Amino acid sequence: MLDDIHNHWKSAEAVRIKCLGVPTLDLDNVCFHLELVKNVADGLTFEETKEMRNRGLHSPALMKLTRNGVYVNVVARVREAFKTEEVIRLDCTHVGMSDCKRISVKLRVLVPCVPFLFKDEQIILCRGKRDQE
Repeated sequence: MLDDIHNHWKSAEAVRIKCLGVPTLDLDNVCFHLELVKNVADGLTFEETKEMRNRGLHSPALMKLTRNGVYVNVVARVREAFKTEEVIRLDCTHVGMSDCKRISVKLRVLVPCVPFLFKDEQIILCRGKRDQE
């Protein structure tokens, strides 16, 4: 069931899950593996989040990621950029939306940061709470 949800999620921004019968017995597992995408980042208002997204879209790209590229120094460069910037943008032209999401999930764990937006093959990242403390 999780594979079906993931396959639909690759092609759509949102997936509606309707569980009837046996899968509802394992709904805790489904909720554990899925994460809701929020409109507003933690601790920010809607207007602040919108302003940060716009600032990220209009900022210069930190680096350009390409398909079949080697991403050895991405984590180090993102960490360095977060020392001076609050919002950064990664240009993922020709990478593909599913790969953009995978990259942002890895960065969220390794940097730490909060992925804000995936638009026009761009990843907008905000400095995470753990980094600010």
